[in-house]
Amino acid sequence: SCRALVPPDGYYEWMQLGPRDKQPYFIRPARGGPFALAALWEAWRDPASGEPLESCTLITTVPPKSIAYIHDRMPVIIAPAAYAEWLDPGNHDVHRLDRLLRPDGAGEMVAHAVSRLVSNARNQGPGLIEQVAEPPLAMTLDLAPAPDDDHD
Repeated sequence: SCRALVPPDGYYEWMQLGPRDKQPYFIRPARGGPFALAALWEAWRDPASGEPLESCTLITTVPPKSIAYIHDRMPVIIAPAAYAEWLDPGNHDVHRLDRLLRPDGAGEMVAHAVSRLVSNARNQGPGLIEQVAEPPLAMTLDLAPAPDDDHD
């Protein structure tokens, strides 16, 4: 695989609100401006058809505390000073490369709830990143004692 950088304005992640209920959020670095996600890509041939294919995957990590309430993962953000090191095809130093995949490359992150229209790829446009009201969070408390609790 070859290393790559994917330059977004931000990315979406979905917070689980209930068994079948998710709220999308638009997430970006608080500092604003351009940033880049760590990715791997490969050119290969489909074993069945022999057709040439190109594929890409984003590398994920644990999120910083500022957005951990939304989801337990986030794409790795490569710090601008490390772009050349990440992209260098001659760099095979696993320890140096692993150091670049830490969640602190992003700095502080900010997030806001967005329309659920982003959940359908047919929906397009700048309005999809506009902030909407935060969903009400419900909490269920189970106050029944656990089966192994001894209350004699």
